[in-house]
Amino acid sequence: MQKLAQALILSAVFFAAWSTSGTRPISGSVMLGISALAFIFSILNWGFKENSKLSDIAKNPFLLCGGILVLLGIIQVLNPHTIAYDADGYLHARNVKFIKWLPSGINADAEVYGSAKAVAELLTAYFFASALFFHSKNAKFCKFLIKFFALNIAAMSIFAIAQKILNAQAIYFFFSTDSQFYGPYYYSNATCAAIFLGLCATSASFCIDFGASKSFKKKALSFLWIFPAASQSAAIFVSTSVGAKMSVLIFSALLFLLGMFYFLKNKIGKAKTLAAIFAIIAISAIPAFYAANCRYENLSPTKKASVIGRAELALLAKDVFWEAPIFGGGADSFGYFASRAAGKRTFGNKFANSAHNSILNYACEYGAAGLAAIFTVFFLWAKRLFARRKILQAANMACLAGLFTSTFHSMFDIFLQIPSTMVFYALIMTLSASFLKGGAKDGL
Repeated sequence: MQKLAQALILSAVFFAAWSTSGTRPISGSVMLGISALAFIFSILNWGFKENSKLSDIAKNPFLLCGGILVLLGIIQVLNPHTIAYDADGYLHARNVKFIKWLPSGINADAEVYGSAKAVAELLTAYFFASALFFHSKNAKFCKFLIKFFALNIAAMSIFAIAQKILNAQAIYFFFSTDSQFYGPYYYSNATCAAIFLGLCATSASFCIDFGASKSFKKKALSFLWIFPAASQSAAIFVSTSVGAKMSVLIFSALLFLLGMFYFLKNKIGKAKTLAAIFAIIAISAIPAFYAANCRYENLSPTKKASVIGRAELALLAKDVFWEAPIFGGGADSFGYFASRAAGKRTFGNKFANSAHNSILNYACEYGAAGLAAIFTVFFLWAKRLFARRKILQAANMACLAGLFTSTFHSMFDIFLQIPSTMVFYALIMTLSASFLKGGAKDGL
């Protein structure tokens, strides 16, 4: 049963990489089904173990608190305050009666912004993350999983570059779309966010192989990971995603500082090494700000407008949040509430589908209750990370650096509302606090 659960987790990663990001009904249903099966068999595998305890459930940061967020979403679906539909090329919405003291959302068709679709996408990430955590002490599986993910993303990167070179007019040369697609995804920035997380996994894979090798020959072979890393980096830098490019630069800087820490800590001590790192950060702050400002000034007018527009969206999100501060306006409801408040801003009658900021978006759509559930998940994960601090390897630190960078990037984009990148984010988050040295172990 354990092998079946692990095979389903690997299948979920494979489909997340290659099935058009899960934002369309068919691909989204496949991803949801696989993740749900992985969750069921992981629970069954845990339940049939002799040493399993109910208290172990509380150790899974995703299961209970993530379940609260999912429950809020399900109630939103069952208690809609708005019905939305597409007709004559326009998006229509009308209010309906609902129970006002319960969470509520948007009732819409699958192709229209609605709560049911968004909650199904959230469920995919929830099932996957909860399932994976049950295997987080199995170092053998975790090491294989991170390499499997890294290599799939490397292949996806090569495919994305090939499509661009061949001037493909459709995803897989078949699925036509008006969106700005890149590689196998409908949304270019989501592709690059996924590739970036794959780059983090590639860095961690190098750390695993380099650290586990004692002979010079085996250590030299670990440098073969430079090839998938090169394809991933190239795919990002030939894309149009400014955020992903900045993420690579920030991640590279963090890796440099981590490498410096591991190299110097035994030579001059941890305290002096940390002092040197903080000094480097302080000295680099001004030139980094200057370089970022120069980069912004060199952007095209369209890109500058995008940056300014996202800043305005943050102001608009404040108005949206106060429309329903406790339980939010419902999953995927931001655009409907934003359209009401847009007249006070500079958006006219445009439909802003997202706040382009993960925290603000979840705050607007799930309210303070949803935010409390999300922050509790991160608190329990951080607690788990701290408890395992003595067994963390360089690979774990590489995952942490990538997680930090990706979280920062999510403050300016919407990729954490897309199933594939939600799954990959949960993967890196879980593996950052997982056993990445040794073999198979039982328990949580």
